[in-house]
Amino acid sequence: MHRISTWSMACILVVLHIPPVFGGSVDSVQASPAAPESLLLEIMDLHAELVTDADFVGQAKMLGAYLEAAQSMDAGKKARIYERVLSILLKIKASQGARMPHRAMPEVPPQIHPQKPADTETTFTSGGAVLEVFRIDPEKTEKPILDIPVVRTQWSRGLSHKGLVILPQRQAEIGKRGTPYAAKFSFYYHAKQRGKYAFTILQGKNYCGLQIGDTPVIRAQSDNTGSRQEELDLESGFHRMEFVLVSAVPEDFLGFGVGAFGSNKWDATFEVRVLPPDGFDSVPITRDMMLLKKAD
Repeated sequence: MHRISTWSMACILVVLHIPPVFGGSVDSVQASPAAPESLLLEIMDLHAELVTDADFVGQAKMLGAYLEAAQSMDAGKKARIYERVLSILLKIKASQGARMPHRAMPEVPPQIHPQKPADTETTFTSGGAVLEVFRIDPEKTEKPILDIPVVRTQWSRGLSHKGLVILPQRQAEIGKRGTPYAAKFSFYYHAKQRGKYAFTILQGKNYCGLQIGDTPVIRAQSDNTGSRQEELDLESGFHRMEFVLVSAVPEDFLGFGVGAFGSNKWDATFEVRVLPPDGFDSVPITRDMMLLKKAD
């Protein structure tokens, strides 16, 4: 049976180009006890910054083993292990700056700069997104995702789905029951005016991420149902969007969406919504709002 480890999930998010937008500090480790989930997010953020550092690479396997061992512990012991791993990563980061003084490490700005739209002379057509499904090898920590998608097709619906598997009719291609996978939806979104756009992800038992251009907007890590919302300044025009779902074929999947929902650790349920500057309430991103470049 395959399962997605915490350390593999950190690698998955880096490979899919959904980098973190906040980092940790030594003070945050020494302050009052933090929740394990908060500490884990800080660890994953530092992982993304140090993934090419030689000192980090030398200790990555050991740190991954620490995190794996903490999974079966109670919240207090888990938090203490996370704090120690975070402290090690912060020391590596500090020594990295000392080794490379010529490379400035700018802090993430408090506000995201407006995103530059795509070429306005390009012709777009509505109708969905390009959907690519990649298998994941949880045993590989450096490059867990296959280079070539096992499925590449057009998603001709809105940016939402309810069910156990993203494409139940093609489950055999995605993998056997228990197989982890990543599904990436790529399309363009037309911002009709300049201003703040609020994006919301409603998720099932899975991991989700939304990116616009080169900017990560939302990274929903929890495998519990819930929602996340973030704002982003957009210029008027066409913006490339990528939505990534990380899930696994349920162990009791019977095909075509049939399964025992109560016992499943994973599903492929999600919905992405947007609230434009002139809107009253957020609305689902529908098929007609998802654009692709029109072929000549």
